[in-house]
Amino acid sequence: MNNVRALLVDDEIGAIQTLQKILHLYCQDVEVVGYARSVPEAVRQVKQHQPNLVFLDIEMTPAGNGFDFIEQTRENDFGVIFTTAYPQYAIQAIKSIQPWYYLVKPFSLADLLQAVEVAATKIQEIKDRANEETGRFSITLPIGRKGNIILKTDDILYCKADQSVSEVYVARGGEVEKIVVFCSLGNLEKRLSGAGFFRTHHSYLVNISRIEGYAKTGRCGTAQFAKNHIVSISVSKMKEFEFLVGTYAKNPAGGPDQIPGFL
Repeated sequence: MNNVRALLVDDEIGAIQTLQKILHLYCQDVEVVGYARSVPEAVRQVKQHQPNLVFLDIEMTPAGNGFDFIEQTRENDFGVIFTTAYPQYAIQAIKSIQPWYYLVKPFSLADLLQAVEVAATKIQEIKDRANEETGRFSITLPIGRKGNIILKTDDILYCKADQSVSEVYVARGGEVEKIVVFCSLGNLEKRLSGAGFFRTHHSYLVNISRIEGYAKTGRCGTAQFAKNHIVSISVSKMKEFEFLVGTYAKNPAGGPDQIPGFL
């Protein structure tokens, strides 16, 4: 299932067709669920298709403009990427709604891809928060042309940076599996911030509840996970790490009774 369900709103059919073609060719995670050339039609399309993203032109006379559309659909939950030839509307757009992106026509492919990436990240963050609030915390991660993978955060031991991608180490069936995801470690840190994860090093993000032991070597250290997987703890993170581990050991909330040092 596509993560992004997009509605295209523009009074120029040529602009709609061009945007739809580009999204089809370069944004496989985006499903175009409909398009509209006027405000009344766009409102009907929102009610029918329930998109989570709208590419929205501003000037759509004579039947209203993009701001009228926003006013009439405030009860609906979707993000907006403005696509307009008029940069002077930017301030009004920000005051009217917090847009996820503002593209000024003619915009480049790189700008469009950046806008879609921002939208996809925000949509997934919304889903992650909803899962957390209902006690079913999981995370959906891109794995290239294969699509996406959904992981329970409790199963993730740690994540490791590998240039523009990340390696996610997951406990499955008594083994540890490495999964390469197309997501930076910084992005993973933001998305897992409410699930008990901590950045021990510029290259590592760890699940505090899955640590089996740790060792200090001078002012820095290492943390140990299942199957003798070991990650680094930097000098600047060591004190905070020990505090978090100690706090978790006293109140594991269903985890192990303690997290011992192994030196």
